[in-house]
Amino acid sequence: MSATIADLRAAVVARLQAVPELAGVEILSEDRNDITTMINMALAQGKGLVLVVSTGAERFTQPSNPTPVATVELYVEVGEIPAINRTPSGSRLPASDASVLVIRALHHFAWTAGKVLVVTQKLYDRDDKKKLVTYTPILTTTVEYPGGSPVPTKG
Repeated sequence: MSATIADLRAAVVARLQAVPELAGVEILSEDRNDITTMINMALAQGKGLVLVVSTGAERFTQPSNPTPVATVELYVEVGEIPAINRTPSGSRLPASDASVLVIRALHHFAWTAGKVLVVTQKLYDRDDKKKLVTYTPILTTTVEYPGGSPVPTKG
């Protein structure tokens, strides 16, 4: 059975939603429409903390295999507006701590048969204009592009 990028994102979102310490934290997948607006709403109207699961670079391997196989980077952006998050109505879970929970939940997570995620690095960014801090664990795994015969071309 092939494991697609959509399967990967869905498995990661479900895994993170099952982490008790992340209960109540908005966990979004990049495949939703207008993700920027959804992130801003989750940060401003929620508890000041949001997780966004997205995929990045793909490096195709196994060129002789008829089904394309790629090593994929998976990003889990953990964004926090501390002024909201650290108040009594906020989640009170700092983004730095939430990123550690993400790494613990996903490192060597078998998201489908025979495929696991491996943490490769964690990035940090700060946007002073938006008063936002972001920690981004980056993981890698293998994904297949299912299919059979090539897409027909117009002649």
